[in-house]
Amino acid sequence: MPRSAVVSALLATAALGGCAAAPLPPGFAAAAANAPEDQPLRLWVAGDAVVAAAAAVGRVGLPQPVRTAADAIAPAGETLFAGREWGPRGDGWRIEKHYRDGADESFRSVLLDDAGSVLERSHSVPPAKVPAPVLLAAMQVGRDVQRCEIVSGAVREESWRATVRDGAGRTFVVDIDLDGRPRRTCRVVTAAVAVR
Repeated sequence: MPRSAVVSALLATAALGGCAAAPLPPGFAAAAANAPEDQPLRLWVAGDAVVAAAAAVGRVGLPQPVRTAADAIAPAGETLFAGREWGPRGDGWRIEKHYRDGADESFRSVLLDDAGSVLERSHSVPPAKVPAPVLLAAMQVGRDVQRCEIVSGAVREESWRATVRDGAGRTFVVDIDLDGRPRRTCRVVTAAVAVR
């Protein structure tokens, strides 16, 4: 059995648990098999379905148009993640960066298509500047709100995204509309995959 088929079978069994959800996207198994050892795979789970998945490729694995666009949108900073992502906005390349300016820290994320066009971008907002309804919506999932980001599509701001940890140490991502109403909550699972 090819290496990517084994990864696909293991992920389907582990992540989907035999439920009737859609299979993981084409290309994910191969990306998972070739992902760097120090970067776990990411799965976003809502209910009984994997709704998004990502595998790191490192900066050198990004297509040149993606690297160029990412550097223009989110220059400098420390790269936390660079990889392929499959999710609600389609297939793309996710780049996440951390910035530090003295005691201030911030986060930027961009999802680009193969040509480097923006599918999504986001940046963190300091807790004191996050609208109260957004914080309250996030805290319905867990008290430890680790980060709130304002999320834009290709054209305009569309929503908020809160990363929250609950009392059991589980990490969730809460999508919240601009008025502070929660739209969807996903559990974020980092995964290690055995490849034979």
